Amino acid sequence: FALEKRKAQYVLFKPSDYLDEVSISEDERQKEYENTKESFRNPQQGSLEYIRLTPERLTGRYLVSDAEAQAYFESNKNSFHKPERVLLRHVFVSFPVAGQHARPLSKEEQEAAAKEIMDKALADLAAGKDFAEVASLYSHDQQSAIQGGMLDWITRGDIPIKEFEDAAFALKKGERSGVVASTQGLHLLEVVDREDERQPDFAANKEAVVKAVGMQKAYDDFASVLQRAEDGLSLGTPFAELGEKLKLPVQKTGLVPLTDPEKALALKDDSRTPLNEAIALPLGSAKPRETQG
Repeated sequence: FALEKRKAQYVLFKPSDYLDEVSISEDERQKEYENTKESFRNPQQGSLEYIRLTPERLTGRYLVSDAEAQAYFESNKNSFHKPERVLLRHVFVSFPVAGQHARPLSKEEQEAAAKEIMDKALADLAAGKDFAEVASLYSHDQQSAIQGGMLDWITRGDIPIKEFEDAAFALKKGERSGVVASTQGLHLLEVVDREDERQPDFAANKEAVVKAVGMQKAYDDFASVLQRAEDGLSLGTPFAELGEKLKLPVQKTGLVPLTDPEKALALKDDSRTPLNEAIALPLGSAKPRETQG
């Protein structure tokens, strides 16, 4: 059923096309306004200052020695292993399960029907058509077909079809496979790019290792930094001064509706209560966060 297509004709009637034919009296306008005036009310707005305190924002301030980085790398070496991978375009023609009037097809009929479509794709390629164009015309993998048959980078095990995988990893960059048959249908592959397997190397991954160790330190120290921030607010430390002490910028939302301020701050649900409590404070007051992040 996924391969069926329909062509429809329709006429669209839009109310906006008939506005010139409508006459509204002043009484009708006034009555409609009285019934719906709440929808015209502008919500209360306010401008919020805030400090976004997260472990990620603290990461860069922690020094990481070469010895710490090396030790982390040795303990997590497997996470830096880069397996062989390929970037593919493909044309996939599935075996049809039924013919006209839902008549079941034999295996031979299924293979013949799929081959007929794949032969058309091959003929177009032989005539000089681009692989991406051919994939968009013939591939039954609709998700990749709209992108010219392009798949994401794949490693061994990503595609649970042995014939597909064997063919993909046997090709070099720029090469195209012959027709590959599997239990699902027929496949035609083209390797756009490929990367060979890379063993973990400290020098090549040092930047990522240092960042990971810094992040680990930030998470370990986050609770104490958060406590210092809350203590500063409790003692009445001016917001700008607190930002300087934490070495974090004080950010401003600009005017936002105070009925739904968490959207302006991109906060999670667990932040709504302390945020609404903070909004209820007098102008210029500050309140510590009660949840992490």
